Order: sequence, then structure tokens, then C-alpha cells
Amino acid sequence: MSTNVDQLLSGKLFQVKPDETISETIRIMRNKRISCMLVIDQGKAVGIITERDVMRLVHQKMDMTQPISAVMSSPVLSTSSSTSVFDAYEMLKCGDIRHLAITDAEKAVGVLTHSDLLRAVSMMELLHKKRAMDVMLPTVARVARKDQLTDVIAMMVERGETSVVVTSQRKPVGIITERDIPVIIEKYGDIGNIIVADVMSSPIKSVALNVSAYETSQLLHQHGIRQMVVVDSEGCLVGLITQTSLLTAFEVRYVEHMRTQLSQANQRLSESVLLTSIMNSEIDSAIIAMDERMVIANANPTASKIFSYQQGPLSGLTLQNVLVHGHFPGLDQQQIIGDVKQHGRFRKRLVKGCGESTVEIEISAIRIGDEAVGYLLMAKDLTEQLKLEQQFQQSQKMESLGTLVGGIAHDFNNMLAGMTGNLYLARALIGDHPNAVKRLEVVERLGFRAAKMIQQLLTFARKDSVQMKLFGLSSFMQEILQLNSVVVPENIDFHCQIPSQELVVIGDETQLQQVIMNLLNNAHDAVSDVKGPRVRLQLEEYLPDPAFKGRYPALDAEFFARLSVLDNGCGISKELQCKIFDPFYTTKEVGKGTGLGLAMAYGSIQNHHGVIEVESSEGEGTAFHIYLPLIKEAKRLEQPELHYDVVKGEGETVLLVDDEKDVREIGEAVLKNLNYKVLIAADGEEAVKIFKGNRDSIDLVILDLVMPRMGGAIAAEMMRNLSPDVPVVFATGYDREDAMACTALPEKSTLITKPYKVGELSQVIRRLL
Repeated sequence: MSTNVDQLLSGKLFQVKPDETISETIRIMRNKRISCMLVIDQGKAVGIITERDVMRLVHQKMDMTQPISAVMSSPVLSTSSSTSVFDAYEMLKCGDIRHLAITDAEKAVGVLTHSDLLRAVSMMELLHKKRAMDVMLPTVARVARKDQLTDVIAMMVERGETSVVVTSQRKPVGIITERDIPVIIEKYGDIGNIIVADVMSSPIKSVALNVSAYETSQLLHQHGIRQMVVVDSEGCLVGLITQTSLLTAFEVRYVEHMRTQLSQANQRLSESVLLTSIMNSEIDSAIIAMDERMVIANANPTASKIFSYQQGPLSGLTLQNVLVHGHFPGLDQQQIIGDVKQHGRFRKRLVKGCGESTVEIEISAIRIGDEAVGYLLMAKDLTEQLKLEQQFQQSQKMESLGTLVGGIAHDFNNMLAGMTGNLYLARALIGDHPNAVKRLEVVERLGFRAAKMIQQLLTFARKDSVQMKLFGLSSFMQEILQLNSVVVPENIDFHCQIPSQELVVIGDETQLQQVIMNLLNNAHDAVSDVKGPRVRLQLEEYLPDPAFKGRYPALDAEFFARLSVLDNGCGISKELQCKIFDPFYTTKEVGKGTGLGLAMAYGSIQNHHGVIEVESSEGEGTAFHIYLPLIKEAKRLEQPELHYDVVKGEGETVLLVDDEKDVREIGEAVLKNLNYKVLIAADGEEAVKIFKGNRDSIDLVILDLVMPRMGGAIAAEMMRNLSPDVPVVFATGYDREDAMACTALPEKSTLITKPYKVGELSQVIRRLL
């Protein structure tokens, strides 16, 4: 048979330019009775328009004056003229297409169709062996004479049909094909009122079920058609034969061809050729073949990369030579031989130098029959995989820490709520003692500072959101200096270098203050046993160099603010530097460090879309560098602290619900001080019972969100079912986002977090009432 597609091409290549109109292209297709047109630009096929495309355009009511480039199918699937018939068939089949552009030196020379494949030599004997019923399509699209042509075209487009058969009482009376559509459009123009009977081809060509596929193929060729209906003995429609369905016979020839190709491939792939192919492949594992003395006989290119050997081929070198040259630890050859004999393989992880990379090797025997003639070494670079595993472990630690911090925050905030409430009442009782009131105000401020610290812990554990805003680092650092005496005592040479121009960043001032104070505290500890202790705090603008961009490709800021804390203390070993940011890891004595400071700093800087780096050597001091994206041409935005004046009630009744006894008692006292009547409940179930008995007198409900037996959200919903307008204040010791993660805040309600200022609570209550 013909082996290449160029032997099947016949006739002229029909083509149009991209600027030709759609209507002109359709006219050419109608006049030439062709199924497709290539769109050619400078000899190259840039698009294709087929009969199926024409139907689509008609269905979409496309403006036919547009250039063909606006609607052509592009890019065009093509192959060279030297492609085998079988490979071309595979492309048509896999691409589910009926036209394949053929090129020669990148220039379009023709189009291969199913019709061309049917002309291939050696196909006809296969068609002789099959009947029409063997190759027909049993599912046929059928329409009636009175159906609207526009509806028929829509169906053909949506279902991908190439033709529809017109039937009457199950018998075929006509046919409409893709090829008819351009003719119809040319003749009628507007087809809005055309019915099938007006344009169908009739009478229709048909064959019986038992006619040979070869005879059917000949009839198609004689009549110049591409479809023929198959009828039973009573003349009823049972199937449709097309050029595409006849190609099912080609499948047999194709399978035979593939079997022959596989057989020839197996003959070509001798052991030596296979080995050479493997050694020259681009797999990411090292493959090294060694003789019985572990002298390398052959190795693939990846082996040289993994073991850092660029002087030439590895052949002739011993395994030990390669390992030593690449700064890997050597191996005991006798241990390798013993493990291979006993266990069938030797496996070990090798770490290069100071930990630059980690390679896992596996050595097994090469055998010919029962005789071991050498060794095969397989090696894979695990460096990136291990980094991902470390990142996963770090995320697991952070998740566990987040759960722990969330629980601590809840209990701690409840205690602070009790403290701040008592402080408010104490101040009210001793209002005529200014010094005592002043002292109580200090304690209250400390209590709310403690609440801010809990908020920082929640943020670090990703349990709360940071309060980001624009602020100037230069001014901020001046404020930090006022606190340096607390962290850095006078016996340490402390110097701070701050630029005069304002370096503006987006961040959370409280978080960054905590980070800086933590680093200064670590620096103080590091120089405690050093003669001439010295600590430096520096702030400067930083333009990232290529090395920095290579380390952190995700950071796309043009400029950074670099904040550095440097000391001349004991330093940190290379081994420990990879652990210092782990939660709970510390080198300090018991009672002197929690192991959370640097981990919190790391998390905080990540939240600010920055990075923190450490430079250190044992006995030579340490430098921590923080890089934050710099905001150019921005001014600091001040957000004044909110003040809440206490607003008294008018004798309304409040239902206070909390599972903590101390919180209930102090809350009741505070509310009574604010001139409210108070009912109390220890959980949601008790609260609902009290509400049912007093719903006409209860004006507002204060609910803890998380309680045993029944939580605040469910209790509020049940109360709202009894009294839809009752205002609700939800209170929580957890962070706001987690507290309402699964609960939408109802109307006429609000959420406050513990501890809250009495003034804030009083204003919230008045606003809702």
C-alpha cells in the first residue's frame, strides 16, 4: 500500500487569504464541491474552514462580510508530506478531525481527508470481507419533511452530525449533508422560512444490509457522494454508511501495522542498544554501571550532575574517587558487597559537605545468568524533597501551636475580663482617692496590654488577623529607643543608626515592636559573657541585588527597608541555624527561654510579606536582618486610640450568659453598676429556659459563644424564634474570625471580644437598645 501521505494527495490545493470574506469562501466551496479551504498566509496554513464550520456560522447568524480570519479554526493540525499513512490516520483519529494539512518545508501542499485514506492500496480486500451492516453507523439523525431548516442546522451543529436523513413512515425519502449547506445559502440567502422538503436531496441512494462494503464504497465513488443509507428488506432505514465509517476496515490494517512495528522495535533493541539508550536518557536519577571492583564502566549525564563531577565522563573512575571529589563521605566497599549478597541491595543517604545536598543511593548486583559481573548504582537527589518535608513538619508544628494558643487565649481573656471588670468597680468605689484611682488605671492599662500580647500570639499562630496600616519605620524606631533601657542595660555598648528620611511600610506596629524587642533581648543574652559587649540596631533602605532576588523570587518589591540587630556575642553554629526558628526550640537554660521568640518573629515577618535572615558563626557574633517591602511616596497614617465613655442604662433587663462563674459574677456587678437589671445563666440551655419565662421583660441578651451543653449561637437562634427582635451581644475569649467562622452574625446583634472596656460594652448595649 502507499506508505506516505504525499502519495495520496491529488488535485489542486484550494486556499484563500486571511482577508477574504466569509461569503466568498463559502461560494468557492460550493462551486468546487470541496469540504474544506485552507487559509494561507505567505505559504503557511494559518487556519482552516470546513463544511462543519459553515453550518456553525449559519447557525450563529454570523455576518458573512467579515474576513475569514475572524471565524477560521486556528491553529491548524498539520504533518509533513513524508508522514506514513498510519501515523496520519492516528492524528485524524486522536484529534477527532476529518482534514489534516500536509506541509513540505513548512509550506502547505495539500489536505488529507478520509476519502484520501480510502484510496490507499490494500484497503479493498478488507472491504470485500465486510458487509454494509458491518461498517454502517446504526444511529442515524432523522428529521421530517416539514421541519424548519434552521432547526435542523442547529441540531447538526450541537450534535456534531455530518448529515441527517429525512424519513416518512420509517422509510428514507431524502438527505441533507454538510456539503448541501453552502449551496443552500448561496441559493436562498435567507433560510428563516425554508423547510426540509424544499432543500433535501431526493431520491436518496440506498443499499441493502448484505451488500458488501466494497460494493458500497464503489457506489459512493461512482455517484460522487459521501453518505449512503442502509435499508432492510422492507425499505426501512436501519443505518448510514459514510466514508468515515468505511475507515473502520482500516483499523484492522492499522493494528497489523502496529504489531509489525512492535516486532521490529523489539528486534532493534538489543541489550547494548537498550543500555546506551538508558544511559543517554534525561531522567532525573543517576545510573552508574560498575565492574566487580566498583570501577565505573558507564554512567548517564545525571550522574555527573548529582555527584558534581564536570571534568569529563565518569568511566574509569572508582566509586570512591567520585564521592570524594563531590565532597560526599566515602563508603565501605566490603559492607556494600556484604549487603548486596545478603539483602540483594545496599542503600544509604549521603550528605554533601555541610549539608548542601542529600543524595540517596541504592546499589544492586548486575547478573548474567547466576553470575554477578558487576554492580548497578541508582542515585536520586532528595534535597528539594527534604525541604518540602521540613516545610510540612513546620506547618504541622504551627498548627499544633495554634490550637494550643487558641485555648490559652480563651482562658486568659476570660481572666482578664474578670480583672478589668473588678478594676472598673474598684475605681467607682474609691472615686475620691485620686492616687488609688491612678494606680488602678495603670493596672487596667497593663491588663489590656496583656490582651494585646494574646492577640499577637493568635496572629503568630494564624488565629487572628494583623492590623495593617501605613507607618514610618524611622519615627517608629525612635519610639523603640525609649524602651531600650528596659532590654539593653547601660553596661552594654548600644548604638542605634536611623536614617533621617522616613521609610514607610505597611504593617502592624505592635507585632514589629515585639519582634524588635525580642531580637534585642536575644542580643543582650548573647553578649552577657563577652568582654566589651556591643549591640547595634540599624535601619536603612535596601535595593535587592541578584543574589537576594534569587533566594526570594516571590518578593517582587523594588525597594526594601532593612532592619538589623547585630551583636558581638557567642554566635550560632551552622548546625543550629536551621532550627532557631522552630517553635519551642531554645538553647537557653530552663526558665530563661520559651523557644517561641524567634518562631513568633519568623511568623510575624512572613505576615508582613517580608523575610528574616541570620548571619552568624560560633564566637563571632550574630546579625539578624529583617527585610520589609518599602512603600515609596507615602505618608504615615495615624490612628488615634479609641476612647469609650461610660453610658448608663435606664433600668432595662439584661440576660447575661457565661459558663465561667467569675465572669458571670463580675459581669452582673458591672451591669448593675450601669443601672441594668440582670438575670444570669451558666449555659445556653439554662438561658433559653430563663428567656421563655421572662421574654416579655428581657430587653437584651449577652451570650458567651462557646459554652458546654449549648453554645451561644444556637441559644440565640432559639431565643430569636420566641422573640425575633431581641438584641444580642455575643462575647468570646477566642479570636473574632474563628468565633464566627461557621456562624453568620444575625441582625440587631454584635460581637465583642474579651476583655472589653466597660465603656465599650456600655455603648454597644445602648446602641442596640
